[in-house]
Amino acid sequence: MRAAVVTSRVLKLHASRWMVLLLVALPAGCGKSGNEWPVAHLQGQVTIGGKPVPSDVHQARIVFTPSQSGANRRAKAVMVSIVNGRYDAPDVPVGPLTVSFDISRYTGEERQLDGNRGTVKISESLVPQDAWGGIAYEAAEDDSTKDFDL
Repeated sequence: MRAAVVTSRVLKLHASRWMVLLLVALPAGCGKSGNEWPVAHLQGQVTIGGKPVPSDVHQARIVFTPSQSGANRRAKAVMVSIVNGRYDAPDVPVGPLTVSFDISRYTGEERQLDGNRGTVKISESLVPQDAWGGIAYEAAEDDSTKDFDL
């Protein structure tokens, strides 16, 4: 009898764990391929003052953030790397966006951290000040190429 009680408890424990996993996993798998809005696959070139992004950058990214007032406002922002001055961004939400850039390179300077915790390399942003707040852009489903000159 004791073995039956223990087995019953173990089965109930495992069953409850599986139920929790199913409740967590099912919503993530439902819906329209993860997107509830139309998307565009954008790619293009990013230049600064008409010149290619320098090859010595340590970080270069472009971010497509849906407008807070657009129909796509609940869509997630899309961030991709800029490699050799080019980007390829699948699944950019169609509609009004703010396109922002994070392009920086090390200056060669280092700064000592407090408490002798080592040093950190100093970097500078290459994004012109007038583009710090991002650039307004309206993505359409048939868009495929969009170049940005900062």
